[in-house]
Amino acid sequence: PQGYIKGKTKTEVIESNALPAGILEELTPSVTEKKVRSGDIIVLVSDGVFDAFGDGDALREFIFSETTSNPQQLAENILHKALSAGLTPKDDMTVLTMRVYMQL
Repeated sequence: PQGYIKGKTKTEVIESNALPAGILEELTPSVTEKKVRSGDIIVLVSDGVFDAFGDGDALREFIFSETTSNPQQLAENILHKALSAGLTPKDDMTVLTMRVYMQL
């Protein structure tokens, strides 16, 4: 699934052309370059989380609407929202978040 960069004024989508990990025996990484700023949060989710939101726009909007700047709390909020959809998960659900810190 696509990834996201949550900034102060917008949430940017990180598109990927690669198949999900585990589909193929040999993994060929897909490289995408994006500029990040100190304080940005990078969000990666498994396809189980992505599917629970129904589409990428809904997940992007949810990430943007979150006011927390704590990556752990953001990951928990995303997972909680995905599980609250009321559907039985069809796949594993994993959320990975990381905050960018830069010293000038």
